[in-house]
Amino acid sequence: MVVISLTLFGILMVYSASADYSYQIYDHLRISSCAIEVARLGALVMFILAWIDYHWWKKFALPLMLVAIFALVAVLIVQDTRLGSVRSLFRGSIQPSELAKFGIVITCRYGYTTGARCLKISTWP
Repeated sequence: MVVISLTLFGILMVYSASADYSYQIYDHLRISSCAIEVARLGALVMFILAWIDYHWWKKFALPLMLVAIFALVAVLIVQDTRLGSVRSLFRGSIQPSELAKFGIVITCRYGYTTGARCLKISTWP
């Protein structure tokens, strides 16, 4: 219920912020209807991923982190500057940091379920 409420609130905010511009250029629902379509796609993906057993992701933990690290290093090498910062590949279409976030979640989950600690904070000085 919280996810649905936050999604509806976000769509309302998009409509509120873009209604005037959208009305001048297109019709008054053009931009907010795109947000509704993305929310519907996100809900579909959420329901599909909810049916997948979480143990299935274990085999992707290491390859996902290796791909994410490789992509983050590629960002440093390519140096594609967008809006004054270097954080994406292929003219801003791919941000490896999003893949790295997902990889860290999967890797830490795998580490905690196997008894290994992902972050050994207790060994820090």
